[in-house]
Amino acid sequence: MISNSKRKENSALKCVICRSVILDLTKIVQSRINFSLICGKCIEKFPEDDLELMSNMFIAYGGYYGQISTFKFSLDNLIYAFIKDGERLDFKELNIKLLHKALLYGVSPKQFTAILAKKLNL
Repeated sequence: MISNSKRKENSALKCVICRSVILDLTKIVQSRINFSLICGKCIEKFPEDDLELMSNMFIAYGGYYGQISTFKFSLDNLIYAFIKDGERLDFKELNIKLLHKALLYGVSPKQFTAILAKKLNL
């Protein structure tokens, strides 16, 4: 049997980006596209376009921002992992999967773009 405290935690409103429990309902935003809730901390941390992109990625592919605990994010290692798994991906699919993985590591879309640009010497 599930205890009352566990039931309350499961039914709590959580941010789609960071999965933290939303306690202050005056500082939330609802996504225009998928109607998910975004907490005040994420609203302050990310631009509006990034919030929409991130919420859509997490709705579509699961996970949350910073889910994977690591000190070092390596784009090379992620690309190698996709190649090693033998997945056949076109450029758009690869970019989407890499962005999703980067978000799981706690790399923002802006940071991901900068890392990618540096790798491609842009």
